[in-house]
Amino acid sequence: LDRHLKIVGYERDADTVVQTRLIDAGFAMPSEVELHEEPIDEWFDTWERLSPRTEHSPILRTLLRSAPPSGVYALARRNGEAVGCARAACSGHLLGLFDLLVAPEHRGKGWGTKLVAARMSWGYDRGARLAYLQVMAHNEPARGLQHKLGFEDVYTYWYRVPSAATDPAGANC
Repeated sequence: LDRHLKIVGYERDADTVVQTRLIDAGFAMPSEVELHEEPIDEWFDTWERLSPRTEHSPILRTLLRSAPPSGVYALARRNGEAVGCARAACSGHLLGLFDLLVAPEHRGKGWGTKLVAARMSWGYDRGARLAYLQVMAHNEPARGLQHKLGFEDVYTYWYRVPSAATDPAGANC
């Protein structure tokens, strides 16, 4: 299918790497990270401030607020200010890690590691023993952090989207 879509003019988009690692008891809960069992407005506000993709944030708010509580919403704070956020969901022995964002001026200072550690500790306490995440293939800083923390690439996937030549009216939404 991928080869056919390429031949008829669909472009490859959003190369994504899926990574996993086993969870052990070695992750301590950092004091600079607070966890919320439900999405609070400040978590959404922080996500919107730090995310490059906020065009669907009203939909995200609705979806996360209506989902059954199986997740956690993490806020990292420096002197009371939210400098990063992330979320996770636990299902049996699996822990999904999502939306790790750190303010640009605070990157490279350990905040990403603290947000990962907090969610891994939370998941371990709930029986999760394998963590997974998805990261854009071109996001080298995030991939470097995750490899440093023991995550390994499992597979890569991508989408095919109409190119301007195959969708001149821009009908693809």
